[in-house]
Amino acid sequence: MRCYIFMFSLSITDRSTICVLEDKISDAVEEFLSIDPSDKWAVEDIISRFSRNEPVTSEDVTVGYVAISFIEKTVEINVNKEADKNVAKRVEEIANRLGFSVVT
Repeated sequence: MRCYIFMFSLSITDRSTICVLEDKISDAVEEFLSIDPSDKWAVEDIISRFSRNEPVTSEDVTVGYVAISFIEKTVEINVNKEADKNVAKRVEEIANRLGFSVVT
């Protein structure tokens, strides 16, 4: 499976990391950036829907990471050579549309 490490900071003390499948990362970013970060139920819902549940195997590949900071209103995206380059472009478009700065 091809995954992204998805890190997010809701506040200075509230940080988390999950693994999201490559084909779901754009949807995860869009939903996550569209919520009120203080709404813990919405955050937990998104985590439960997009966090990878399958066991890790030796065939798995981490193709990049997305780091979201609600504090700084930034989205950082980094992909390796094996990633679908269109994913990074879609994440950047989503972030810009929703008022977040993008760091690559």
